[in-house]
Amino acid sequence: LTTEYSSSPLAWRVAAQLHLLAERKDDAFRLAQRALSRLPNDPAIGKLATEMAMAAGRVDDAASCALAWRKMASAEPFEVDVARATIELVQRDPGHGFELLRPIAREIITRSTDGAALRTLVACAVLSGRFDEIRADLALVPKSRRGEIVSAWLEAAQVLPIDRAMVAVD
Repeated sequence: LTTEYSSSPLAWRVAAQLHLLAERKDDAFRLAQRALSRLPNDPAIGKLATEMAMAAGRVDDAASCALAWRKMASAEPFEVDVARATIELVQRDPGHGFELLRPIAREIITRSTDGAALRTLVACAVLSGRFDEIRADLALVPKSRRGEIVSAWLEAAQVLPIDRAMVAVD
């Protein structure tokens, strides 16, 4: 598939996804890396490489892929920065994740369809002790989505040491 259609991002995505479905995560990541070397300016391939690295549990590689993705001229910074913040959460650096998301926090909060971005923002804020910095903006979230915020907040607070969790609950 990728030999015949090597210039098609869709062919690379399908091939990587098939490997992922077959539980061949490292092979899926290797395919995505090859795609990135063949189509180095395609943001869809940058995203694919980042996703496959995360799926394979290769967090450092995911961080490198996300940086390459971010440098691509037509990449959407919103999506890339949310992915990078997610990687920071996995690497246990929620403060850095929050710094990445802080400039787009209001957009995340008001973007009605991106629940993953909202959960990542809330988790980074809670785990870095900076929830107060987004509290006022959270009032902008429609009532229908407030449960999502509470859920993300509670999930994040559960992993805090008890003294910090008590502060977060207050």
